[in-house]
Amino acid sequence: MTPNDELKEILLENQKLLVENNTLLKKLHRGAVRHFWFNIAWIFLFLVLPLIALYKIAMPFYGSFQAPASTLDDKVQQLNELRGLLEQ
Repeated sequence: MTPNDELKEILLENQKLLVENNTLLKKLHRGAVRHFWFNIAWIFLFLVLPLIALYKIAMPFYGSFQAPASTLDDKVQQLNELRGLLEQ
């Protein structure tokens, strides 16, 4: 076997290994991208969606409690004014 033939064999083997390495790297990259989007979906599903639902469900109830609280503040303010008048 001549040195040229050996060199050709080594280069062909190297080319085969490069092709195999490239396919493995593409598979790894595809898996990493899939994993990233899967994590984004899980975060959205278990964190953002419940917060949106809580906001949509709880805010109407909170709004209905907020009105009596503001009237209560007005009543307390009126009582403080009356107390001020009585103390004079």
